[in-house]
Amino acid sequence: MRVKADEARFRELHDLLTQTKVKPSLRLPCHCLAYPRNPRFYPREEALRAITNHFASSDNQRSFSLWGLGGVGKTQVANHYVHEAKDEFEVIFWCHSDTTVKLLESFVRFAIYLGLQEAGADANKCREVVLGWLQSTSTKWLVVFDNADTFHLLRDFWPRSNSGRILLTSRNPSTSLSPVQGGYEIATMSSDEASSLLVDQLLQDRLQIACAPDEEVVHAVVAELGYLPLAIVQIAAFTLETACDLSDTLRFLNDRNAQAQLLAHDGLGVFNFYDSPTAAAWDLSISALGDEARDLLSLLSFLDPDSIPDDLLHAQVDSSDFGFRSSIGTGLSQKRALGGLLRYSLIRKNQGHNSFTIHRLVQSASIGNMDNESRSRAFDGVVKMLYHVFPRQELGCPMEKDWVKCRLYINHVLAAEKCYRDYGISSSAIENLVEILFNCGWYMFEQGLYNEAGPILRSAQEEISRISKGDGLLAADVYAAQGSILLEQNKSQESYTSYSRALEIHQRLLHPNHVHLANSYMNAANALNGLRRFDESLQFHLKAVAIREKSPHLARAMLGLSYGNMGRLFMRMGRLDEAAEVLVKSIQVRRETMGPKSSKLANALHALGNVYIAQNCRDAAYDLHHESWQIRMEVLGDSHQTAASCHKLAWHFKQRKEYDNAIQLLEHAIKIYRTYGEEEGGIARSQYLLSMVLRAQGRGPEADLVKEQAGRLREKILYLEPEENDDLASYDELIMFVDH
Repeated sequence: MRVKADEARFRELHDLLTQTKVKPSLRLPCHCLAYPRNPRFYPREEALRAITNHFASSDNQRSFSLWGLGGVGKTQVANHYVHEAKDEFEVIFWCHSDTTVKLLESFVRFAIYLGLQEAGADANKCREVVLGWLQSTSTKWLVVFDNADTFHLLRDFWPRSNSGRILLTSRNPSTSLSPVQGGYEIATMSSDEASSLLVDQLLQDRLQIACAPDEEVVHAVVAELGYLPLAIVQIAAFTLETACDLSDTLRFLNDRNAQAQLLAHDGLGVFNFYDSPTAAAWDLSISALGDEARDLLSLLSFLDPDSIPDDLLHAQVDSSDFGFRSSIGTGLSQKRALGGLLRYSLIRKNQGHNSFTIHRLVQSASIGNMDNESRSRAFDGVVKMLYHVFPRQELGCPMEKDWVKCRLYINHVLAAEKCYRDYGISSSAIENLVEILFNCGWYMFEQGLYNEAGPILRSAQEEISRISKGDGLLAADVYAAQGSILLEQNKSQESYTSYSRALEIHQRLLHPNHVHLANSYMNAANALNGLRRFDESLQFHLKAVAIREKSPHLARAMLGLSYGNMGRLFMRMGRLDEAAEVLVKSIQVRRETMGPKSSKLANALHALGNVYIAQNCRDAAYDLHHESWQIRMEVLGDSHQTAASCHKLAWHFKQRKEYDNAIQLLEHAIKIYRTYGEEEGGIARSQYLLSMVLRAQGRGPEADLVKEQAGRLREKILYLEPEENDDLASYDELIMFVDH
């Protein structure tokens, strides 16, 4: 019977760790694209042939990079290829790839469209499920990473399988090197190609242009534009919309040539700038816009260019907030403004996605055309819109119910914040901006994006310090969020410093029974627990619970969190019966308020399992740790909390001498920690336990090697020699106590 039970557990582990559980609603074919087919695409036959030949050269996974100058047509070539290849690939995924957040957003969309997950699922879980499906399916698939200028961002999103096709577009020529297997430079067009493109664009409206324009003028115009396709399309749109002769367009270009600004780039090798004639092309189109369209373009210039939701433009914000010459907040005027931008090809409608796209060069030209006062007015308008739509973190409660909405707008918050920094904008809406950044940072914290959340919260803190003494309630929110991230990173002293600042503000400004004050007491107590200042921690926990028990209708869910944190404290104090009592209460409250599949419930189950181990109730502990592990695998995917559960479950299997199960779990934990990049403590801890399992299996040389690796990592973190405190308890100190 014992053998059969072990085999059953092994099969369960194998299913959860190495297979993707595909829901029966799998939707095939699934072509999750970013742009419609461009009916006026100018053929780049050599580039298309290079992609086709490379992908046809082997049945194994093939990857290919299209690289070149911004605006040269890389995305258009890739878009044309995917539309031509729909019959060949049953699954096509298009990823916006210039930030980690946008990559995660793309994978969430894939998981939902393909039917692997439902809306509201954890982003990292969606990434894991999609990658698992790509790596195990026999379905023919193609993934496009668009604007993949920084290859290290792709590391955690790259399908590692023996099949499939991957296409990149990038300004960075090094993306055609390993692990990408080939590449092709999309160069600017030849004079003849560029001339043909311009004529083709002009003749699309034969009512305005009765015959082909003068060949000499055509060649002169495309030369002024540097043979750049995007600039040619823009100048053709300008010529058609203004109904002027192409020779007049050339004269306008020449007049503006000396004044055109260099469009700064972000330093990717040789691609450091765009020539002034290209900038002049955007200037001409923008100068021809009406007031409403120009005002709207000013707003769009500070947002993420890849997908601007209609809902954001429809945000019900008082038009006086924008300070513009005209209102763009009403339906009719907004329609007129959008129509103007569409006519000049300055934006594109994403059919079927309820969103718009704008090219980065158009945004740069638009911002470059603004004086400082205009930039400030436009930026303030963007802040007001984002403030209206971005979800708020209320009273310290989780934002899980708003994750879908957060994903819709987070890239626009990040883009606006970057513009604020890059252009040194003076804004009158700083308090609104700081509140948005706080909510954005908290959402990132809940998603486990600690490295991304840190800079956003630091930016919020800097702005608070600049405009005030940094001692208001909004400052307290930011300090608390920073403290939470630091605690998750096992930086208890730094966490306590941040939490203490928040607590001091709340004690000074809030009523003694305010729920925010209870949050501050609990947060500070958690940091003190990490510092082993147990008596002080307990006093703060008791204050938090006292406040919450007075207003259970407002803080029922948070009361469950307080009980859970007190339980961990009692365990570390050796008061095991009290720990078990409050953790049981925590689990009851969390099941009532958060449901059976909450990550917060998994945390309490994990903690109570640890108490039962200390009480020598190992079977009961195993059941709790197993349930916690299952919830984390399902809800969070490959998170650091899931890695902690894998480690703990492996400890159980070692005690039961089920060594193969233990090894499989520890290897998975180490893989997760390595994915996060800054989890050396977790890696060392799981490596040390792995060495113990290998030694118990009689694999001494392997055990010695793994233990040596663990010792080197611990020495790097704690400055302890490998032979000092050579036990698992010492390695537990490398990670946050919550994950022990």
